[in-house]
Amino acid sequence: MSPRSLVKLGGLVDTPGQPLRKPDMIEKLDLLSPTAIPNDLTVAQAQAPHGSPSGALLLMLTSRKPSHSTSYVNIKFVNSRNLRYRSKEKMDLIQSMLELEFLKVGDLVLGLDVYPRFALNTKHGEHGWVYLWLELDSDGSRVVYVGKAGGTLARRCMQHASGFAGGSPTGIKHAANISNGIKAGKRYEIWARKAGVISLFGEADISMCEVEERALIQKFRPIWNKEQHVTNMRR
Repeated sequence: MSPRSLVKLGGLVDTPGQPLRKPDMIEKLDLLSPTAIPNDLTVAQAQAPHGSPSGALLLMLTSRKPSHSTSYVNIKFVNSRNLRYRSKEKMDLIQSMLELEFLKVGDLVLGLDVYPRFALNTKHGEHGWVYLWLELDSDGSRVVYVGKAGGTLARRCMQHASGFAGGSPTGIKHAANISNGIKAGKRYEIWARKAGVISLFGEADISMCEVEERALIQKFRPIWNKEQHVTNMRR
């Protein structure tokens, strides 16, 4: 499809506002956007000719203008045994987070004072959260940081912002990583979920945010979390 069509397709969302997932039939296929495909062409038929390489797809594109002849574009999809499907990896990660009941709650952006700031799209007054910082670029997406908020999510973000501005050595390192990443064309999203609660020692509503944070660090192996934290969990 044309680049414009791919961008439009990637912006489709469902009723809750989450990105639409690929149908199972084409889940393992990369969506390519050769610039040779004009925006005024539509896909009429897809077929693989006899003798074509494995994974190759022939798209017959018919112009909306009758005077134009039929055009053919041979698109070879990446072999999953040699290279990873980057778009599929991104969708797999998003799907995994949705299954864990995470929702996107905002973005990390550069402020006017050059320090990163939190652009939250909603306020959460409840206490007890776990959250992820998701890094996205042309190579795919990855969880780079996992954290917990014993209080409100907004208050925890304010603490991070203070660290970015020189309040802590770790905060300064995070600020540098985020700033350098954004300048290199990367994006950073904030995803969060309300941590579960349990009753323990006769006390009700004990937040599981610390336990969930540890489990998520072990699951996603975020590169910005302290390595010692991961090592201590395994002892």
